[in-house]
Amino acid sequence: MTRANVQVVLNDTAKNPYSQESIIRRLLINGATDEYIMKLFNVSDNKIEELKEKNEECISQVTRLISKNEKKFGNYGEYSQPENMMIDSFIIHQMALAEALGLTISQYREIYKY
Repeated sequence: MTRANVQVVLNDTAKNPYSQESIIRRLLINGATDEYIMKLFNVSDNKIEELKEKNEECISQVTRLISKNEKKFGNYGEYSQPENMMIDSFIIHQMALAEALGLTISQYREIYKY
C-alpha cells in the first residue's frame, strides 16, 4: 500500500481510533498479517476479509473522487481550455480537495498517479 492509501484509511477510522475495528483496519493497511491479527484480537478470517473490503471501498471512493476532479478540471478536462478556465487555477482545486480529504497534495497526486 502507498502512504496515501494508509492516510485515507487513517482518516476513515479517525472518529473512533481505538476501537477494535479501527485498529485492525489500520494494522491491515500497514501490512500486518491476517494470522497476527487473528491471534491478537481473536477474530475470524471472515471478519478480516470484511475489514479489508472496508479499506478497499474507502480507498476506491477517494480515488474515484480524485479521478473525477482530474478528468473534469485537469489538463484534458472540459475546463482546461483558456476560454473555460475558472477564476481559480486548477492547482487551487487540487489543493482544496486534498485538504478536504485530509491529504497532502503529494498524497493526492500519489493516489491519482500524477
